[in-house]
Amino acid sequence: MDQVITFTLEEVWHLILAICGGIVAISGAVAVIVQIIKKLRHPNKQQNEDIADLKNRMKKVEDRLEEGNAKFKEEERQTRELEEDLKTTIRMIIEGLQALTAHALDGTSTDELRKAKQNLDSYLLKQL
Repeated sequence: MDQVITFTLEEVWHLILAICGGIVAISGAVAVIVQIIKKLRHPNKQQNEDIADLKNRMKKVEDRLEEGNAKFKEEERQTRELEEDLKTTIRMIIEGLQALTAHALDGTSTDELRKAKQNLDSYLLKQL
């Protein structure tokens, strides 16, 4: 180990060039590896974006469905009220017709006519 190691300027220059070439080769390899990883991850990234888009669309559909359900319930309630009013109206018409028929047949039944009139007046006032 007593020998002295000497380098010529040309050898140093070759060593520097070799190191720089190695760095360039390694950085090129790293760039290729990064590109491969990006390409491998692209389907997952696209899939995640598609899933997020579908979630947003599903949320909008659910919100619209809830809005439609609320409107349907309100319209169902209104329909039930109208059906009850219609039944009451038909019942009063039938009672009035029965009283008029009974009065027309025997000339009496004025009490039934008065009662039918009171019921009709009461119903009509309640509707206002």
